[in-house]
Amino acid sequence: MPRRSAPTYRKSAARDELRDRLKAALARRLHPRGPWAIKQLAGAIGASPDTVERVFNGQQEALALLLYELARAFRSAGDIGFLREVYGEVVEPAPTPAALLREALRQIETKF
Repeated sequence: MPRRSAPTYRKSAARDELRDRLKAALARRLHPRGPWAIKQLAGAIGASPDTVERVFNGQQEALALLLYELARAFRSAGDIGFLREVYGEVVEPAPTPAALLREALRQIETKF
């Protein structure tokens, strides 16, 4: 039975867009623009510095587990916007502290 391949009409454009967004998000976080050194980030996510560098340079695709570990490392440092930058509108924006406070006050007001 011949093997069927997935449609490629949007795959390439979507892959390129995702790779570009990931590179931009990492560039904002890695030295010299951001606080993270490649070696430090690699240690935080359990990957080699070469892997992080290849993903950053667009030479290797980031698998879901790697993206998860990147997001987890950035979140542990207080950076909650990484996945939103990579995936755009597919990911809901993280609520700001002010928005959380407004929502809590709104809920209190409706009860009293």
